[in-house]
This record gives sequence, C-alpha cells and structure tokens, in this order.
Amino acid sequence: EEASQEDQRLITQIFNAGKARDWAAAKHLFDGWTGSYRNVYNSIMTAAFKCGEFEQGVRIYERMRASRIEPGSTTYFSALRLHSRLGKFAQIQDLWAEIQSTDLLSDETNDRQLLFGMIDSCGQQGNVSGAISLLNLYLSKGHALHGAVMGAATNACKNARNATAALSLLALMAELG
Repeated sequence: EEASQEDQRLITQIFNAGKARDWAAAKHLFDGWTGSYRNVYNSIMTAAFKCGEFEQGVRIYERMRASRIEPGSTTYFSALRLHSRLGKFAQIQDLWAEIQSTDLLSDETNDRQLLFGMIDSCGQQGNVSGAISLLNLYLSKGHALHGAVMGAATNACKNARNATAALSLLALMAELG
C-alpha cells in the first residue's frame, strides 16, 4: 500500500517529534489522524519508545491490531521492544511465535531486525541463555555483528547479574573483532 501525501507528512512530523522526545506533540498528531496506513502506526510506536511511553505504545499496537491492519517487521520490532520495557515477557513469546508463523524471517533485513528485537527483549528480561541462543542464530545467518546487538546481549548478563556470561560475551566480541 502506498502512503498518501498526508500520511507521508504525518510520518515525518511524528518522527521529528519522537526524535525531539516530544510525546505530547507526537500523540497530538496521531490522535488527529483517521487513516489506516501501517507506517503511521509504526512511526507513533517508535516515537512512544523513544519518549519512554511504553504503555502508550503497546496500546497503539493493540489498536492497530484491532483495526485488522497486518503488522510488518517494523511493527513487530516496535511491539517486541515496547512489551519488553514493560516486562510483558509472555506477550513477547506470543509475538515471536506469531512472527515465526509469517514469511518475514525469510527476508534478510527483516530477519536481522526481528532477531535483534528478540535479543533486546531477552536482554531486558535477563534471559542470558535466550540472548546467547538468538545471538548464535543471528551470527549463523551471516548477519554482521554491531554494537547494539552485543549491547542487548550483554544487557541480559547485567540484568541477570551474571558476570561469567558477560565475560564469555566479551571474549566472543574480541574474537569476532
């Protein structure tokens, strides 16, 4: 589906408000919108995340789903991160199962984004074994390792208070360069 000029303008305005950490402006823009374009929902969920409005972001995701708008990889990525910041780990497992039932993981860019989202969620949860397992899957698929992915995996060690696992991850980082 192609975005209308109005939707494109709105996406840009919401993006800029989120970047400025101005939730009131982003939400005001979104509340005045009556469309159904998925990327407008994606932009407001990203703004909610950047502004620390995780509960609002989850509500917007639920509203989108109630409107029967099909989520894409960016939608799922945002939903994973929003739910993880609220400690809603059972919902994250449901989201991951739903993602795996789609063809989104067959696309390299989507796969990289969604695996990162899950590693980040494991990091928030302090799920060291999950983060390492997903990190190994990420690497086995040939995705380039970057700081955000390693930071998310290391976050699992921090949140689990597991220094041994953190040292193992640091060794892996050094090995991979």
